[in-house]
Amino acid sequence: MVLDLLGIRAVYARPYRPQTKGKIEKSFQFVQRDFLSEARFKVNSLNELNEAFAEWVRWYNHEHSHASLRGKPPAALYRTSERDSPLQIRSLCSVCHRRKVTREAIVRYRNRKCKVPAHLIGDHVWLRVTEDEFVVESQGFNVARHPLGDGHQAATAWPRPGAPRPTPGQPQQQHHL
Repeated sequence: MVLDLLGIRAVYARPYRPQTKGKIEKSFQFVQRDFLSEARFKVNSLNELNEAFAEWVRWYNHEHSHASLRGKPPAALYRTSERDSPLQIRSLCSVCHRRKVTREAIVRYRNRKCKVPAHLIGDHVWLRVTEDEFVVESQGFNVARHPLGDGHQAATAWPRPGAPRPTPGQPQQQHHL
């Protein structure tokens, strides 16, 4: 479970007891009162609603002055954590598929081809698929990357042509997302 990997303990509320879900219920009330009451009659589709909500969130966090914050918007006081994240969230939210590298040093995913280093021909590799790309992994190292967007970006393969084949036990630079 992702929560376990992140060190988060799930706390379950009793069904049909809104008082045990105070913070989330208060958030829902706030969005209904301050956003939906105004946007309800101004949008004609779910896409328009999502765009309007994204704009409202941006306005609320970056422009709207808050009395409890001495007239400043929340973004003015936000500070990123100085602690390093122990986990790569992006990799936790990805899906892995096993593929065999073809004789042409290609792996395929959903009618897309991705060039990989020639020394992997015949080997099985892992594809780590996220919302916008897939990364080819072999022996714990990222060896190629391919976008899943409109397909206009070129795939990237490591190592570059002519680079020596990695040898076991030799320190290597690992490429992360």
